Amino acid sequence: MKNHRFAPFGALSGLCLIVTVLLIFTVAATAWIRVDAASLPGGVGEQVRRTLEQAGAQAPLHPELEFVHQIGGSTDDVAVRDQLAYIGLGPRLVILDVSDPANPQQLGESEVLPYTVQRVAVAGDLAFAATPRGLCVIHIADPAHPLYIGTFWEILGEDCALAAAGDHVYLANGYSNLQVLDVSDPVCPVEIATFDTPERVCSLSLQGSYVYVIDSYHGLYVLDASDPEHLSHLGSYALDYATSLTVDGDYAYVGGDGLSVINVSDPHQPTLHGFCDIFGTIESIAAEGGLVYLVQCKYCPGRLTVVDASDPTAPTVVGFLDTPGPMWNVIVEQRTAYIAAHSSGLYIVSASEASAPRVAGSYAVLPMLSAGVAHHQYAYFCSGNGIGILDISFPAHARQIGSCTLPSWAFSIALDPAAAHAYVSAYDAGLRIVDMSIPSAPYEIGRLDTRPGVAMGVALAGHYAYVGNYTEGLRIVDISDPKRPVEVGSLATPAVAMNIAVQGSLAYVTTGGAGLRVVDISDPRHPIEVGVYEPEAAIQDVAVAGHYAYLTDYFAGLDIVDISDPAHPQRVGRYALGTGANGLAVCGNHAYVANGFAGLAVIDVSDPASPVWTGGYYTPGIAHDVVVHEGLICLSCGEEGLFILRLNGVEPAPTHTPTPPLPTRPATATPTQTPLPTATPTRGPSPVVPTPLGKATPEDRPYRPNPRPPVRPTVEHVVRFDAGAGTQSTTDTLLHVKKPYLPLVLKTGY
Repeated sequence: MKNHRFAPFGALSGLCLIVTVLLIFTVAATAWIRVDAASLPGGVGEQVRRTLEQAGAQAPLHPELEFVHQIGGSTDDVAVRDQLAYIGLGPRLVILDVSDPANPQQLGESEVLPYTVQRVAVAGDLAFAATPRGLCVIHIADPAHPLYIGTFWEILGEDCALAAAGDHVYLANGYSNLQVLDVSDPVCPVEIATFDTPERVCSLSLQGSYVYVIDSYHGLYVLDASDPEHLSHLGSYALDYATSLTVDGDYAYVGGDGLSVINVSDPHQPTLHGFCDIFGTIESIAAEGGLVYLVQCKYCPGRLTVVDASDPTAPTVVGFLDTPGPMWNVIVEQRTAYIAAHSSGLYIVSASEASAPRVAGSYAVLPMLSAGVAHHQYAYFCSGNGIGILDISFPAHARQIGSCTLPSWAFSIALDPAAAHAYVSAYDAGLRIVDMSIPSAPYEIGRLDTRPGVAMGVALAGHYAYVGNYTEGLRIVDISDPKRPVEVGSLATPAVAMNIAVQGSLAYVTTGGAGLRVVDISDPRHPIEVGVYEPEAAIQDVAVAGHYAYLTDYFAGLDIVDISDPAHPQRVGRYALGTGANGLAVCGNHAYVANGFAGLAVIDVSDPASPVWTGGYYTPGIAHDVVVHEGLICLSCGEEGLFILRLNGVEPAPTHTPTPPLPTRPATATPTQTPLPTATPTRGPSPVVPTPLGKATPEDRPYRPNPRPPVRPTVEHVVRFDAGAGTQSTTDTLLHVKKPYLPLVLKTGY
């Protein structure tokens, strides 16, 4: 459905958008150059020094926010040379020693780059990482200390392609353009030639003095690159649909809806020699010694297919390997396939027997982070189809220590620290209960099928779990026996039930375009809706503190709603953030908003009627969710991993006053909050320097659509409350509740 909200943008708005983007890139170019020039050999250090001087002073951090660490992310590409693997890991380049395929070891990692690494290439002492915002140049002479030294700023599509040889890089931008860059000065790459195709360049391969390029809807082009500044088109072969390419010897292997084998021994007249029908789209191809390795697919369980092309006229499938996670890219060296597996990290596959390829080793990552909670020294995050546990006792060296795989996508998580149990809404796998008593070895102990709905959000209070079950409304589950949860009550909602916050005997349920529903849960078996707040757009997240509910509105920003009269909630304040407000946490007098492409927004809500911008932090990619815990801010950015910031100079959370009771039941006191301890600021290695954000309004911040929406986009947030409500003072615990996010749920959708 077309979003008419942005239809009024005309020529003037378009010009403003272009100017704004140019300014963003100018500031970003300054902010992201962080190198130790003295550590570079020869004249490279002097080049870096000059670049820094030309760029000017780095953009300052907001005084209250300090970068500490970044961890995790997706793995979309890999390059291998001399038993070293170079992988993209979220917004970093990571170098692995793969001399022992069964036990790959990390040697070093770059600092945080401007965005997720989509493609990787290596030439000489340089590695090149293509991101959606440009090509990053990384000095890798010392694999333990890769150094980010330069950037060629360019908007790159998801299906960009990259190859490097000598002092030249060949960059297909994922649209209609192949660019040749001179990187003899690696700090300042320069475009020296281009080649345009009719539609979209999506793959390329280098072979000697030739460059082979694939256009998705026009086929193969052969270019003479003996003089890189003057590319010449030699020949082509038309194909209806193509996605991937590799060249080995006299043959180009082109993937699409099947495998085409094209003889390129005469570059002026490429000819089709053979075809192999392959079910599904081929995402990436590698070839070696007459064997062709194909991977499929990006967004579902992947498959590696091995094709014997020793007879090019009759290529034949001889083996395959299925994996539970997706596959994105593959390369082959000495009958070993290295597969970038996105949320599953790196697979190393032995193909010594082509008919039976097997996984010889892997490098696991912390992928697709969304929902998170924290307690003491641990943080717990939804991570793809499972949860990951991080030790954050030393934030600058936070590390994953445990994980638990679930049958479906983990959307949200709530933690009962007293019982060491996590409650996870796992989409079509329902509510899952995980024992976390041993953080390094969590395991599932109970489950509840919530079909026909799908579990999206979860909150805890006392002996009950409250599940946002999407089209099936609110479900209330008795968890007094966590191994045998039992549904005891439910309430239909006018749209879709997603995020939930609980305070006292009231549950606050977000329903997208149908707003915030206030539900009396004093009798869990018979919940009753007692009030509703219906804004003009789509509510994403909710946090409740004292007399107020804090809501993120995807289009409008932060709404502050007075809930002192639950039957008549009224908005008292709003802070406009443009488009993209997702996850939310409230601590003390500040609201922390995961604001999509704009990163983190910090809003002072001490005067609910007049919220004030107090700071922000720019991150690569899309900020989905935020957790505030003991002076730390954990910002989950999906494919870009987790950013840990330190909160300096913000006052401890105040004690809230009791919430007035409903007229029909006894008063319920709102719990007090423990002030956050003041932490001594430290800085982790290779920090990213963000662009400070000014006041965010729809006029100031242009609409920036997500170029790569996740299959199941999620955002979650933290709510804190007292489980005992005063009647079980000996077992009172602080519960952290996380909730999911689905964009653009309209009132008329259900």
